[in-house]
Amino acid sequence: MSVAAQLGLQGPDVEPLRAAQERWGQWAGAYPVLAAAPPVGELRAWMRGLEVGPRNDVVCALGRLGSRDGDDEVLAAAVLAWALLPGAVNVARRLQYASPVIDELVASQLWLEVRTWPSTATHKVAANILGRVHAGVRRDLGLAAPTDRAWARTSLLDPFDVAWTSVPTPAQETPSDLELQEVLDRAVARAVITESDRRLLQDLAAQTRPGDSTRGRAGLVTRRAGVAVADQLHLSDRQVRRRAGRALDALAALYVHGVPA
Repeated sequence: MSVAAQLGLQGPDVEPLRAAQERWGQWAGAYPVLAAAPPVGELRAWMRGLEVGPRNDVVCALGRLGSRDGDDEVLAAAVLAWALLPGAVNVARRLQYASPVIDELVASQLWLEVRTWPSTATHKVAANILGRVHAGVRRDLGLAAPTDRAWARTSLLDPFDVAWTSVPTPAQETPSDLELQEVLDRAVARAVITESDRRLLQDLAAQTRPGDSTRGRAGLVTRRAGVAVADQLHLSDRQVRRRAGRALDALAALYVHGVPA
């Protein structure tokens, strides 16, 4: 099955793209750069004829509309995925040797990227999204070492692998908020972090969203989370992220040789 079919975007007449066309005028009111664009079905060909700057403006507007970090318009995300499909197909073609389900992997990674694209990012949006698709799929296939510390310590496990039986079931797992509280309680008790550090990390954890887990120390120190918490604390996002980084480094040093008794 093709990348397009995996996303349900086999052609311009599919329901998400037809519905997006009906919303286009409303979106153009918020992002005037979209007003000059043709119908969605002609968007790819039209964008190929544009210079890099105007083309990036259109993609940037769609990225902000479709991102959960932005306007959270799922239909706009579908349009952006549709516009980027030729590049995604090239990614699948380059990596087809690595997996018999490469189309599925590329399609899911493309959707994750368009939905989690930082709404403040404006530089070479299309190229950067496709670059992240390529890097994400390579990482998932074990072809590249992860750069994020949390992801680097994560092991991928096939659910059909015999080792899967040793993985705790949801009923056996400790709820993540209780586990976080226990870790922070120990760190505060040992004077590894301060009480204010604990509150800061808890506030950042509350801002973490699905899709953030491969960025910014498991999503805790992303710019989006930093800005949200900075507004609450009347600090700059840079100060928030710097303080959080120091606290996380201290926690890592505490647990690097295993969880203390």
